[in-house]
Amino acid sequence: MAMRMRSEPVEVAVPASVANLGPGLDALAVALQLYLHLRAWRLPGEGRNDLEFDFGGFELDGDNLIERSFRYMAARDSVDFPSLRVEVRSEIPSRSGLGSSAAATVAGLRLYDALFGPLPMQELLNVACELEGHPDNAAAALLGGLTTSCELPDSSVIALSMPWPT
Repeated sequence: MAMRMRSEPVEVAVPASVANLGPGLDALAVALQLYLHLRAWRLPGEGRNDLEFDFGGFELDGDNLIERSFRYMAARDSVDFPSLRVEVRSEIPSRSGLGSSAAATVAGLRLYDALFGPLPMQELLNVACELEGHPDNAAAALLGGLTTSCELPDSSVIALSMPWPT
């Protein structure tokens, strides 16, 4: 499948989330008004498949999950992409219980979707949950609002989102 990348800069914002709400353990989550922001553009030259990240002085505490999910989609779809510079700014504290890993995973998927999509929401949800290992925070980061989610035996995910607060 041939895909064409947009040439103008792309901006993505993904919310933080809180999961395991009350009796909805592993099923309920809510998106918050704290965001992970990305701005990406094509680097000049003929470089291919390079991603250059600027975290604004923030030190990564672990793997670059934005890059992991973006490269996962590119490999899955056999997409050869031009070199990109990605600026990352986050209001979400790392390892704070606010879904920073889900936000980073979804940010990489949203970046891929913005450059090469659009992709069906169900596909993005399934991939986010596959990479995250569970659907709660990933569903809230992707869909926003108050979400309820369930992983089915075939590893696909069902998720519903309601505006929050209602």
